Amino acid sequence: PKLSPNEIQDIFDLIEQANTKYFNKDMMSEFYSLKAVAYSKLNRNDEAQKLFSCAAQLSDTNLTRVWINWGDFLLKQSSIINDDESIIICYLNACKDLTEIKARSILSKIFYLLSRDNENNNNNKLSTCIERYLTLIPVQHWLFWLPQIINKLIRNESSQCLAAILNELIRLYTQAVYIQIKKSLKKVIENNKVI
Repeated sequence: PKLSPNEIQDIFDLIEQANTKYFNKDMMSEFYSLKAVAYSKLNRNDEAQKLFSCAAQLSDTNLTRVWINWGDFLLKQSSIINDDESIIICYLNACKDLTEIKARSILSKIFYLLSRDNENNNNNKLSTCIERYLTLIPVQHWLFWLPQIINKLIRNESSQCLAAILNELIRLYTQAVYIQIKKSLKKVIENNKVI
């Protein structure tokens, strides 16, 4: 639900009044993340950025929500600050602790950012970033996206990281990759016959 500025200010005031004396590191991390979200809703983006950074540094566990919130914040700011690499890193860190089904929405955002990488002629900067952090994400998270990965490879989009992802999938899910490649090649052959 969309909150009015007064409601957001009330939430922010409530957060400010919280007694954090008895919070452990994980609770403080979550608290800073919530505070950063409130700051971002109040368009106080510099303070939000600092709080997200503090939240990520405070805790070693239970950071999934922090990374997702920070990535979403950066994605909203991406028209002002062109730092897609940081967004990708946030989302990849979030995915490492999620189940495969919960990671799908985050991975869809990563694919969206990859398409922007191609549009903006970033010399595959995002593709390189994903390849660098590829080991963070369990391989099975990418299996759902296998048809999109193969189609992007056929169209030669972000091929560097997608080829690395495909190699990991082949290593663990050989038959699934084989069947999908066979289907994709059949479609390409059929489309070429029509032309």
